[in-house]
Amino acid sequence: MPSPTRSLAAAAVSLLLVSASACDPQPEAPPDAAELTTPDAAQPRIGTFASGRRLNTNHVGNHFFSEFDLTGATHQDTRLVQVIYAGTTDVLTDSLHVVDGELRGVAADGTVLHHAHFDATVWIMESDEIDPWGYPITVTTTLHVETGWDAPSNTPLYTFSYETGTSEQEVYTCPLAGQGSELTAAVFDNLHVDEFSGAMSDRPNTLYIGCIAGATGKAATWHYKPYQLQASYGLDLGLRLFEASVRMVRADYCGDGQSWTQPGTPLYIDDKLGANAAIPVAALWGQPMPVSEAVWGLNGALCLDDPRVHGTVISCGNGAWLWPCWGGAAALYADPNAGAWFRTASDP
Repeated sequence: MPSPTRSLAAAAVSLLLVSASACDPQPEAPPDAAELTTPDAAQPRIGTFASGRRLNTNHVGNHFFSEFDLTGATHQDTRLVQVIYAGTTDVLTDSLHVVDGELRGVAADGTVLHHAHFDATVWIMESDEIDPWGYPITVTTTLHVETGWDAPSNTPLYTFSYETGTSEQEVYTCPLAGQGSELTAAVFDNLHVDEFSGAMSDRPNTLYIGCIAGATGKAATWHYKPYQLQASYGLDLGLRLFEASVRMVRADYCGDGQSWTQPGTPLYIDDKLGANAAIPVAALWGQPMPVSEAVWGLNGALCLDDPRVHGTVISCGNGAWLWPCWGGAAALYADPNAGAWFRTASDP
């Protein structure tokens, strides 16, 4: 992943510390995370029942600070050195973790921290780079954190920004082309996402920051949260289902990391996870019916009727073959032996 632009002068200067106002009240506890409904064989539940038209993205959502090793080790050329709470108190970095999508930790003074307490915290990062003359240098970057909440999906959100250059211009980590002004991110525990293939794996002591403008974070707000999936289906299958949902969001038909859509393309979803239901026909009176797109398994599309961007010719670089659904999407999706988890449609 490309490093954000920083001047060498800025690297040598400590950036301004942004702290919470002294008159701010003690952060309120965030809303309780949605409780998982005990799954049954017929209809497992992972989150709030939802349906309707959603706007997809082609981005995975990775950026230079997407993954931190919480032990302080260098990971992806970057290491987390320090977290500062309330402007003065260090957070014990080995206590940092994520529970139900919330940051948790313990401050050096013993304060137990969760979600809202991380508002206005400051994260000191170091990265090893090469200067213009070929010498290795250590660049320090100060990340400023703000907290938020996506009520419809009950998802804790975080905004990460830093200052760069002599003008101390604030740069946000999450803006992505074609995604408007969405700056927030969801956070996940022990997750590694390959930036090229989109493959996911469990990596201990890792904090992953998934931009809502990208598919990894967007999937969480569409009620596909890895920790809920893993609670319902086990660690391995739960992670594979989360990866599959991200591929579905991105129209990664071939399951190889290649997206075949554009940001903001409308999408309708039906799944077997209890998260999204087929859009009610009654809601479509007077409107054209959505066009059947694809049925999805764990490794991409099982069949493809009409690409999300109509008229696109799909060619899988990994040699996968996409069979047409030939009008049989509903039957394939209903087949308990087909390995189908999602069915999608797009605007005509």
